[in-house]
Amino acid sequence: MDNLISFIPEQLLILVAALYILGFGCKQYKQLDNKYIPVVLLILGIGFSIWMLGLNADAVLQGVICWGISIGINQTYKHLKDGEK
Repeated sequence: MDNLISFIPEQLLILVAALYILGFGCKQYKQLDNKYIPVVLLILGIGFSIWMLGLNADAVLQGVICWGISIGINQTYKHLKDGEK
């Protein structure tokens, strides 16, 4: 995980946490089907990354990496929690 985090600029680390929290909020929103939550978070991740870094290929890639880490953290927590039962 440390190697993956080294690819993210410091100003985008907050984006990982924000996407995680937004994903939790989307989960509570009953009108949004769960299968669309990763797509919504991907679009938001890329959008916020472009907003913070400017429109370039690096910003898009950084948005995808931030999205992947936030989804990965969520799924890891979910599977570890399910394993305790």
